[in-house]
Amino acid sequence: PVTADRVTVLTNITNMYQEAGWTHLGLALLHAEQELIAADRNVTEVVMVVTDGASIDDAVPPANALKARGAVIISVGVGDGYYNLAQLQSIASTPIASHLFTFPTFAQLGNHTAVTAVVDSIALLRAERVAHRITERITERVAERAAERVAQRVAKRITERVAQRVA
Repeated sequence: PVTADRVTVLTNITNMYQEAGWTHLGLALLHAEQELIAADRNVTEVVMVVTDGASIDDAVPPANALKARGAVIISVGVGDGYYNLAQLQSIASTPIASHLFTFPTFAQLGNHTAVTAVVDSIALLRAERVAHRITERITERVAERAAERVAQRVAKRITERVAQRVA
């Protein structure tokens, strides 16, 4: 579910369980994109992919589509190597070191220390993005004000020159 509440995220991850069947990461990422579009909130979008198996469909195009819209993807592999590490790396956001995690068991995934580390990394990413947006806005404002001042000076000089010619 789409939520920005840290406690809800931790609870949902802790209550996760392993289902038998095939792994469709591409389909899951398409579903995540639809959920994010439906939520339509102006927040940093983070998608956490948790899998114990290798995907039988191509997950890279939907992952790239999510990243293109500004979403951050965190890949989590669980288990004894049935997941495809290269596949998880190919869908994770960069830098990989802070967007790819592995756990030996689902029980360890439910360990709040490990999960909290993942959720905290999401919070850090969000803070970094907010800081970046603020910096961009400040830079834009400073540039706009500088341009206004230059325009005012030019207009003043033109007005003075026209006044001198008229006089």
